[in-house]
Amino acid sequence: MKTGLLLVGAHGATASTLIAGLSSALKDDETFRHGSYWCALLGDFPLSVYSMPVSGWDYRFSSLRQAVEANAIVGPDFPLTNTELPTLPAILGPNDYAVLVEGAAPTHATEEDAISAIRSNIHSFRTQHTLDHVIVANLASPMRNPEIAAPEWSSISAYATATIEEGADWVEFTPSDSITARMIARSRETGSLIAGRDGSTGQTVMKLLLRDFLYDRGLVLQSWYSTNLIGNRDGLVLGNAEYNTTKIRDKKSVLQTNPSEHTSTPTHIVSINYIPPAGDNKEAWDCIHFSGWLDKKMSMRINWLGADSYLAAPLLLDIISGLIHARNIGRPGGVVAELGLFFKAPLLASATRFDQQLQTFKHFVDQEIAP
Repeated sequence: MKTGLLLVGAHGATASTLIAGLSSALKDDETFRHGSYWCALLGDFPLSVYSMPVSGWDYRFSSLRQAVEANAIVGPDFPLTNTELPTLPAILGPNDYAVLVEGAAPTHATEEDAISAIRSNIHSFRTQHTLDHVIVANLASPMRNPEIAAPEWSSISAYATATIEEGADWVEFTPSDSITARMIARSRETGSLIAGRDGSTGQTVMKLLLRDFLYDRGLVLQSWYSTNLIGNRDGLVLGNAEYNTTKIRDKKSVLQTNPSEHTSTPTHIVSINYIPPAGDNKEAWDCIHFSGWLDKKMSMRINWLGADSYLAAPLLLDIISGLIHARNIGRPGGVVAELGLFFKAPLLASATRFDQQLQTFKHFVDQEIAP
């Protein structure tokens, strides 16, 4: 099965890092498989991952190479090949960050026009590369929160709708609410697979693990304060309250599911701050208060400093590998809930603990490929 990848936000830091790695033929370099759940279990990504044609939509540069070089995620000596692929013109709606904050003009008068244009792009990409399978992954700025702003259409919803109507697979890697119950129902009809929502690359995974440890140990969690210091474009956009509401909601959701019936929901505060000098190195601070034996009060401090795009890129390849596997085992259209391990707010996932999510994923990858 020949697979192709289209990225919404192809000029962003995560997309540029992913493309740089893939284009450099790093399959002979063991470090290319570091940071991957899939490779930790199976040793390597599916071979079709290395040969995927990759393109996408954006408005900032004329080629993927320019985006990689401008983002400076990889060093000047990093080997880059086959990154001259032109990207498709971005589809912009009236609620997009580029329109409302940066002054760009919407590209289509209505969402229906935008959906038609995106469907044509996906169809042409599939035909040009004679693909059996197209995956569209959203890495763009999150949708504006309609509870704060007027509920005009967003390009992200248009991308998601067009993808599902074309029978391609949709990955919602951002906190955007692009998937509705109606879309899930429609995906079962078109055969589109869905994975999402909001890639869990660092702090939230640590929060989930620590939460489970505290509850399993019988300690009483009282409060959890988290702050995020982000310097890339993700931080720039999420520094705006109209775009960070869903992100904060997803980060808070980890503590809203309490595995113990005997403890109350702790006070949970999450903040996101744009710090330009931080660049792609996202820093997260957590202050956790809890009580133990005889109600003794205790606390811990956690500092997470991670290269945001280097954490996200292998996670995205894991999700792509999972969707390829789902196709190979004959999975019908709809949400692939077994990929919930990779998201802060996984769609239709029943497991709420990390160990349960990992076990669910292990069972999924062990399924035999359909003849």
